[in-house]
Amino acid sequence: MVRAPRRLLRIALAAVAATASVAAATVATSVAVIGPVPLGEGLEFSTAVVDRGGKLLRPYTTNDGRWRLPVRPEGVDQRYLDLLIAYEDKHFYEHFGVDPFALQIIIGALILLSVGIDQVRVRRRNAA
Repeated sequence: MVRAPRRLLRIALAAVAATASVAAATVATSVAVIGPVPLGEGLEFSTAVVDRGGKLLRPYTTNDGRWRLPVRPEGVDQRYLDLLIAYEDKHFYEHFGVDPFALQIIIGALILLSVGIDQVRVRRRNAA
């Protein structure tokens, strides 16, 4: 009787390892396909009319209809940057670009989803 829980534990660990491997491969493939993040090189910026002092008088949209004005982080209100980072990625300054905690949440959700799908299959099989 002790062997059954150990066997189930091994199967569960193998499933977790397989899911983690698939998730890691998916992330790696996605990063490879998408490529590096655009840093502004080669982007078309909006035409801007400024006065003698450099104050913006009239911006125009780009050819694709976007407002794209060049700006450095120092030129943006710090409160806006703080709100943006708090909303988008609370751990922005604590990771290298991919939040490991968020990946754990995603992997856990995938595991729960796969368990739920298996339970539905078992129920359908038993009902038939």
